Amino acid sequence: MDAKKRLALLGIFSTTALGALAVAACTTETTSGTYTGSDAGTIAETGGGTGDTGSVTGETVKVGVSIGLSGDLAGIAESIQNSIRVSEDFINGNGGITNKNVQFIIEDDKSSSTGDLTAVMTKFLTKDKVAAIIGPLGSGQVVVAHPPVKDAKIIQLSPSATSAGLSLGSVFGGADRYFFRTVPPDDFQAKAVARFAYNGPSGAAAPDGGVAGCRKMAIISIDSSYGTSMVPVIKNAFIARQDATVVYQKTIPTEGGDFASTEADAIVTEMAGLANVPDCQVIVSYEVTAGRFMAAWSKQAAKFPSKYFTVGTDGIYTGKFLKESQSDPSKAASPNYAAGVYGTNPDTNPAGRTQFDYFRTRYTTKYPLAAGVADIPSYSANTFDAAILIALAIQSAGGTTDPVKVRDALKAVANPPGTKYGPAEFAQALVALKAGQDIDYQGASGDVDLKDTEGWSAAGYIVWKVSQVANAAPTYSTIERITPDQLQ
Repeated sequence: MDAKKRLALLGIFSTTALGALAVAACTTETTSGTYTGSDAGTIAETGGGTGDTGSVTGETVKVGVSIGLSGDLAGIAESIQNSIRVSEDFINGNGGITNKNVQFIIEDDKSSSTGDLTAVMTKFLTKDKVAAIIGPLGSGQVVVAHPPVKDAKIIQLSPSATSAGLSLGSVFGGADRYFFRTVPPDDFQAKAVARFAYNGPSGAAAPDGGVAGCRKMAIISIDSSYGTSMVPVIKNAFIARQDATVVYQKTIPTEGGDFASTEADAIVTEMAGLANVPDCQVIVSYEVTAGRFMAAWSKQAAKFPSKYFTVGTDGIYTGKFLKESQSDPSKAASPNYAAGVYGTNPDTNPAGRTQFDYFRTRYTTKYPLAAGVADIPSYSANTFDAAILIALAIQSAGGTTDPVKVRDALKAVANPPGTKYGPAEFAQALVALKAGQDIDYQGASGDVDLKDTEGWSAAGYIVWKVSQVANAAPTYSTIERITPDQLQ
């Protein structure tokens, strides 16, 4: 993130204002009416009992949600918004927290790292007086958004910001932190990328009779903290393997509007003209830039080895990437430049996990999946876990008046020791907290044990592939799962 943009954000908040926010942002406001969400009356279902959590007052606990419903991150934002609505219904249907309903205030930050984002943060801290914040979604956005939030001592959780840099330095590192995330950092995804690239597509044989995996890698990455933090780890993890080398690296603009097709063409031409032509390429990018690059590469694919393959990351594991890669923008079933692309993503649909299955049922009941779609969208479960952890932390702290206590309670309810409670036992967890007992929340996305000084939770990864048959739109499928132990 450029220093001028960072200073512009910090200039919005005066020292005096921030001092006031530390107290003001932890209040509640009175609202009229009775909660009538679709989950009202489900306490008995989840194991609680009528009256166990007390009578809900007319007050609300406000939580800000900053997501890019427009702009480059819109591809994942809609499903995250859906997950927030599921969370709101679920929490309030189980009696709320500290005898209050929770109101999630969703704002479109337009995927911005400047004015639109800072306006959202200003609103949350000065007007809405939120007790916690979920989002923003992008790592570069978090770099800009979090400093004033930390100064106000407000906990902030992202379900999708994965930059390794968000665990380091005076703002993001150490035990006195206020930023947390329900996903692992990109150090682990980078290792998953390097591992898959070196081994090659599972079970594949090289057309030329040589090794199926990649030995000469090209890396194309965007110029944001998402790209700059992941690339060194990918490179180091890859070249540590026998005969592996990185033969080409190129940085491209983060914003799709700044990346012209002619620039993409020139990069591919340069790669094809290398004396040591790569046999795979890794793209660390978002949807628009990646789609534009794949269109350029497809035109010159014949210049590369027959075993050549592309590996993307979680930034392009979205429907928007498939749309941006259509050869005919008006026809979803037109030949797609993304067909055959592989990639990695945190395992946000963990197979065989009962806590996830419980959440999935609630999500798909409210937001049914399209025909033929098996998985709920990425980061939906991570978003739900972020919302539940905030609710449990506030309940454990006895309210929102002491932000440091809320922060410490967040770490306590997420980690051992304590009785384990999953989403299905949310009501019992609230009762246990009211009785002063320790709990250890077991999330839908994983155990969500937040590392004390780094603020992230461990998870496995999937390897995905884009496939397309004639006269049909392309689809994603999971072809491999990688456990956390395999990435150590």
